[in-house]
Amino acid sequence: MDHLRKFNRKIPCWFLLLPGLFCMTACRNEPRPDGLPKLYPATLTFTQEDQPLAEAQVVLVPQDKALAKWVVGGITDAKGVLRVKTHGKFSGAPLGKYKMTVSKTEIDQEETVRRGNVDANITRFVDLVDAKFQTVELSPLEIEITTGKNASVFDLGQPVRTPVPLPSI
Repeated sequence: MDHLRKFNRKIPCWFLLLPGLFCMTACRNEPRPDGLPKLYPATLTFTQEDQPLAEAQVVLVPQDKALAKWVVGGITDAKGVLRVKTHGKFSGAPLGKYKMTVSKTEIDQEETVRRGNVDANITRFVDLVDAKFQTVELSPLEIEITTGKNASVFDLGQPVRTPVPLPSI
C-alpha cells in the first residue's frame, strides 16, 4: 500500500512537467527554411461592392520563377483583411511582382440521393467570387511587394453565387 501512496504523489509532478516539455518542443519559433528570402509585410484588403470579403483564400503567384517555391498568401479575416504570410507561418512576402487569385466557396446544400439500392450523400458548393479572380491566367489582380509600405485595397465587384459542378461518377 505504501508503494501506491508514493506513486500517487508522483503523478502531479508529471502533469506539471508535461506542459513545459510540450512548450519546449512545440512552442519554440519555427526555423526559417534554407534560402527563404527576406520578407516584407503586406496588408491587403478585399471587398465586394465595398463590403468586406471575409474568409477568402488569397494566393500571390510570383512572376519571378525563382520565387515559385515559396507559397505566399493566406485567408482574409472578418474585415476582408489579409496579412500576407509565406508558407502560412512567416509574416510577409519576398520582394517582387505577383499575380493574385482569390476564391471563396461555401456549402450550398447537402442532400441524400438514392442510386440503385445505395444512398449517396451529396454536398453542393457555390463559388462566392467571380471565376475571373480564381485563376492566374484570368485574374487582373496584381501587386508589387516593395521595401516600403505594402497596403492595398481590391474590390472584386458584385458578389456571385455560382454553383460548382458536381464531379461525374
